[in-house]
Amino acid sequence: MRTRLPKLAMLVLLLALVGSAFCQTAPTPWNKLTIPPLPAFQPQQPTRIQLANGMVIFLQPDHELPLISASAMVRGGSVSEPANKTGLVALYGDVWRTGGTKSKTGDQLDDFLEARAAKIETADGAAAVEFALVVIPFFALIFATIWMGLVMYSGSQLQGATESAARCWSLSNAGGNSQCAGANAADASTALAYASARYKGLGIPTFSIPSGPGGGCGHQINGQVAVPVNAVVYSTTVTLKSQACFP
Repeated sequence: MRTRLPKLAMLVLLLALVGSAFCQTAPTPWNKLTIPPLPAFQPQQPTRIQLANGMVIFLQPDHELPLISASAMVRGGSVSEPANKTGLVALYGDVWRTGGTKSKTGDQLDDFLEARAAKIETADGAAAVEFALVVIPFFALIFATIWMGLVMYSGSQLQGATESAARCWSLSNAGGNSQCAGANAADASTALAYASARYKGLGIPTFSIPSGPGGGCGHQINGQVAVPVNAVVYSTTVTLKSQACFP
C-alpha cells in the first residue's frame, strides 16, 4: 500500500524551506571583508661550515622528504677557456661524470646509483652564459617581428581607409547613395572624416586633398600616419603614406 505524506506536513516543510531562504544572511560586500594578516615568512638560515682545506659548506636541513641533495660549485667555467681550447670545460664535465671512479667504471657507477635511487650530474656555466648572451637578441627579434606585423597592418588599414573614402566621395558626387559625403562636390571634409573613422591601425592618421575638390585625377585623397615602434633595444617612428583616386 502506497503511503502519502499528509498535506499538513507538506505545508510545514514548504514553510520551513521558505523561512530558511529568508533567514540567510546577505553576502558581505567586498570592500568590507576582513582579510587576516599573512603569517610571517621566516626562511630557515643555512649552517655555514668551513673545512680545513678552505671549502665552504652550507647545510640546509629539510625533513619534509627523505631526500639528500648536494651541489658542489667549482670556480671556473668556459669563460676561462683559452681560445684554442673551446669546449674543454664541457668535455671535462662529461668525462668527469661518465668516466667512473678508481674502483668503478662509468657503467658500474650508473648501476650503483640507480640501485639507490641516486644521481650525480655535472654542468658548466656555459649554458647560463650563452643564454644570457642570446636572450636579448632573441627577444629583440620577437618584438621586431611583432612590430613589423603591426606596421604592415597599419599600412593596410591606411590604404584601405583612403580608397574607401575616395570611392565614397566619388559616388556621392555622381548622385549615388553614400554615407561619406553629400551631393555637393565641394563637401570633401566629410570624406576626410569618413577616412579617419575607417582607419583602425596604430597612430593618428591625417588625410588631405592635394588640390581642392576633385584633385588632380578626379576625387583624390592622400593619407599619412606616423607609427611609433618600441622594440626591446631600439625605438623609432615609421611614416606610412597612401593615395587613392576615383573619377
